[in-house]
Amino acid sequence: MTKTMDMLLPCPFCGSDALDQRPNDFLDATGANVVRCAWCHGAAPMRTWNRRAQPDPEGAGEVEAWERRLRGRAGPFTAREGERYVEADVALEAFRFALAAKPQGDGARVTEDAGVDAFLAEVRTELIRARAKFPGDRLMTIALAEEFGELCKAVLDEPSANVRKEAVQTAVMAARVALDGDSSVNEWRRERGLDALARVQGGAK
Repeated sequence: MTKTMDMLLPCPFCGSDALDQRPNDFLDATGANVVRCAWCHGAAPMRTWNRRAQPDPEGAGEVEAWERRLRGRAGPFTAREGERYVEADVALEAFRFALAAKPQGDGARVTEDAGVDAFLAEVRTELIRARAKFPGDRLMTIALAEEFGELCKAVLDEPSANVRKEAVQTAVMAARVALDGDSSVNEWRRERGLDALARVQGGAK
């Protein structure tokens, strides 16, 4: 693994060489290993990391300056202001993804999985936001069913932008069922000899 890490280019989000990758700790929705920058916490699948153009050094400075202003406005973390601090972190992460250099293919060709990476980035950002703002593990399955219903309605009656939005929300709720569990269905499952749906700590169960 060390040899593989040595072959990776600097972070395409901030230009740092402080990369972090541990098997089974950082996985994307497909189960592929993900590289994370230990400095800015930007992340991308290992298979696409070196295909991203490196950022302009000037751009990295702009991101750092923006981060300082954002954290100064959000203020230090306190229990009372904790939600605002989390929202600031989520906004910063979305900003990094928006400014990150796009993956490079052969010449100017866009990589086949660029669309997948973009969609998963949206899901990841929204998942982090939702888990921070709405913690808990009850009625997740009902919420997932509602989101799927909204997605089906959008597919039949709404513009494609709404379809994508509902697809992201449905993916987020599916991830929450898998990651956070659903205590409201555990008695039902127990009566049928099934294990409880509990919050996953670390990697997959």
